[in-house]
Amino acid sequence: MRFRRIVECYNLTPILPAVVQNTFFTFDDVSSGCALNNSVYPSLMGPTGQPQDRSFAFVGNQVTGGRHGVLGAAWNYYAEASVADLLISGNRFALYPQPPVGADGPGAAATLWGADHLDLAGNTVAQADSLLAVDQACTNMLVLKNDSAAASIRSIDDRGTGGGLLSSQILKNRLGCGVSVHLRAPLKDGAHHFLRQNACVSTNGATTSLFAEPLALPIH
Repeated sequence: MRFRRIVECYNLTPILPAVVQNTFFTFDDVSSGCALNNSVYPSLMGPTGQPQDRSFAFVGNQVTGGRHGVLGAAWNYYAEASVADLLISGNRFALYPQPPVGADGPGAAATLWGADHLDLAGNTVAQADSLLAVDQACTNMLVLKNDSAAASIRSIDDRGTGGGLLSSQILKNRLGCGVSVHLRAPLKDGAHHFLRQNACVSTNGATTSLFAEPLALPIH
């Protein structure tokens, strides 16, 4: 199925949805442009009324344009609730870069307020600012076999204050550092990040060691 939209193609409330094998074109380059907007709020519950209803899957899609692929963060952050389970797998993202405007912000293949469980696996970033951006916290996350060598800013960007992460497994990815680092995360969460068998590359595609921010981030 092919979708052409100005800002966002899907805006889903929590009803256990899955978006599978679609082609998305988002024309407008704005900070909220996305293929899937799955922002959730405490007042919006699914059919059972349980937190597990706030689960989504975005699998095997081709996304062109927009600032984000999957956007799970809204402007009124105080009302956000964490997604229960989020699966983003087998997608290809060719997104618009952040424009040179001070009031605007970067995007990512997945931009989240938070998630209890995140599985980010087998995705390709053809063009995007980042592979993953987290505004608050992911409690448990698996980042497996993604190719984000083309990320223009950094591959993984945890912008939260820290303290909410229990386990982060970052395995067998190809990570680009863009104009900064491969991984940015709060210092207090560093010991919860486990990185294994990742290929880290520079902006010209050359193999390099992992660059993290802050430098003292105690990752494994």
